[in-house]
Amino acid sequence: TENGVAKEVTCDFVIGCDGFHGASRKAMPSDVLNTYEKVYPFGWLGVMAEGPQSSDVALFAHNERGFALHSMRTPQLQRFYLQCELDEDLSLWPDDRIWDELEARLGAPGWELKRGKIIQKDVTPLRSFFADPTAHGRLFLVGDASHIVPPTGAKGLNSAFADVSVLSAGLIQHYTKDDSKILGEYADVALARNIQTQRFSWANTAKYHIFPEHNPFERRMQEAEMEFFVTDETAQILYAKQHTGLPYAYWPEL
Repeated sequence: TENGVAKEVTCDFVIGCDGFHGASRKAMPSDVLNTYEKVYPFGWLGVMAEGPQSSDVALFAHNERGFALHSMRTPQLQRFYLQCELDEDLSLWPDDRIWDELEARLGAPGWELKRGKIIQKDVTPLRSFFADPTAHGRLFLVGDASHIVPPTGAKGLNSAFADVSVLSAGLIQHYTKDDSKILGEYADVALARNIQTQRFSWANTAKYHIFPEHNPFERRMQEAEMEFFVTDETAQILYAKQHTGLPYAYWPEL
């Protein structure tokens, strides 16, 4: 404890919902746990602004100046993101510069950026990470303790709830039917789903952002990918299916 007093807690299971920096994943034996990680060479400058919405849907922009995103919080609260350096100095981003940059990256014929009062600014690093396995003995990792995705795919919270949907079914089965089958499958089911969530989030990040290490060929291929995406209906259907359909819930008959 904070006072240096040792205390022992006895329980049936330990559910690690303590986040990326928590203790639960660190408690797994090093010869059991494998981790996979990619740290992206950029961050997001996030802005919260009061004022009417500039769009009634989320807007993603791939621009030579960098990625930009418009999203909604409430009818009078907008959220914006700009690709930036990992060590971006917020003091160099006065409100007018932010609005001008959003205009430059998101601007399109017939669309109006509705400027308002900026009430929050922050810089968020981007990372892809997952652990394998997600369970060991009676320890189960859930949410950020098990996996992190870049926010480009909007999958972080949904992935955590998907973990819980499996684990809660397993705990109900264990305590009501004295059957641990689902608990025994948790690591495999959670990992199989998360791999696909990781793939989509990674691919979405690669699609929209400017990578400083890309050579002219890679930049042109990125443009070709975007051109294919915005002109091919099948590609759009596949994207929509992944954007709205991953991760899936898991609630078997109990």
